[in-house]
Amino acid sequence: MTARKLTAAVLGGMLLAFAFAAAGGARVEKVARLRLHDEFLVKGSHIVCAVGRSKVLIAGQELITCGFLNSKGPVPTSYAVALAANGHVVLARVRANGTPAIVMRRPSVVSQAAARYYTLTTGDEAVVAGTALRCSIGQGITDLGAFIVHFNSKSKPVPIKVVEHGR
Repeated sequence: MTARKLTAAVLGGMLLAFAFAAAGGARVEKVARLRLHDEFLVKGSHIVCAVGRSKVLIAGQELITCGFLNSKGPVPTSYAVALAANGHVVLARVRANGTPAIVMRRPSVVSQAAARYYTLTTGDEAVVAGTALRCSIGQGITDLGAFIVHFNSKSKPVPIKVVEHGR
């Protein structure tokens, strides 16, 4: 199995994301309209995101997932976050064998076609067709860790959970 297929399988079956809802009023440079099984890379980082259907973390839900990967797949002791179409969020720590250990689950307050791959950069946004899922690449995106934020009524991000990879 190639590293790309392994990555896609891990992303689709597990959870990898530090996706967060788009901030209202934020400037968007490019919008990638994603479908099930599509992936995108965050330029200048080791962050890979994918759209999949969860069997375990948020059972039966389509979700956008992002995580810290190297050529072998998810990096052990790194963190990942998933945002489901129903608005639920999961934060997980990657075990040595590449499987997720759920750190936190939180309910929201807010086709099998060939996959397409995108490279996005700060200011870009990914939108999952047929869902309310949006992922904006903001100035705060980093290889150093993962985080979940909630946007308040004034579209200001309020941190809910912040973790560092390897800790």
